[in-house]
Amino acid sequence: MDEVTVLIPAYNREKYIQECVWSALGQTYPHLRVLIYDDGSTDETVKRILDIRRNLPLTRKKQIEVISDSIRHGVGFARNYLLKRVKTPYACWLDSDDLMASNRVEKQLAKIKAGPFDIVFSYLRRFSVVKKKREYRDVVKIDVEKYSDFNSLRFNTACASGFFRRELQQYDFDTRLTLGSEDVIWLYSLLKANKKVGLVPEVLYFYRFHGQRIGRDKAASIYQKRKNEEHQLIAQIIREIKR
Repeated sequence: MDEVTVLIPAYNREKYIQECVWSALGQTYPHLRVLIYDDGSTDETVKRILDIRRNLPLTRKKQIEVISDSIRHGVGFARNYLLKRVKTPYACWLDSDDLMASNRVEKQLAKIKAGPFDIVFSYLRRFSVVKKKREYRDVVKIDVEKYSDFNSLRFNTACASGFFRRELQQYDFDTRLTLGSEDVIWLYSLLKANKKVGLVPEVLYFYRFHGQRIGRDKAASIYQKRKNEEHQLIAQIIREIKR
């Protein structure tokens, strides 16, 4: 059976990381590894992960690997670090504050093989937790048939739900971006390389809605300044990819 690696970039996610990791470990597809890169957290994110591993049976302890850095490099660096260490035929992304359906790996693996596709996405659903109870919000549906340029991806994508072949590790994330567009640019580079994109039209990924998403700085003046700078940088990167 083909092994799959779940890739989790993390930074200061002590509140959410255990639920995230358990959603990976609870997959109906058993042949998987969970690889976590902690990008210099200053809270107890790593401790929370090690607590899970410590209480697992010996055979399951081997499923979890956590790599901890003492310096924060940014989400682009974190994704590249994980991507380059994939040794299994397939891998998928899971952000450290999100969750995935128990049959996600099983469904996307079947789809990517049937294509054959290079990367497969799914619908996602937003949720928040109010008084310890999950409140589900809207379902985000995407149409990969409309993928053509950066804007078609930016407003019609669910990059975190990506499930892909190991061969895509040759395509780097741009570490200059810090406000969340690094994954859209990565997908854009895949399209320009004529990679085949597929979709499982079901909700297999759950996006946690809260005020501290990875890579965001909510100080209004700082955030707006960085946002304007990154819009210019994105335009530059797109020109570079087109060459």
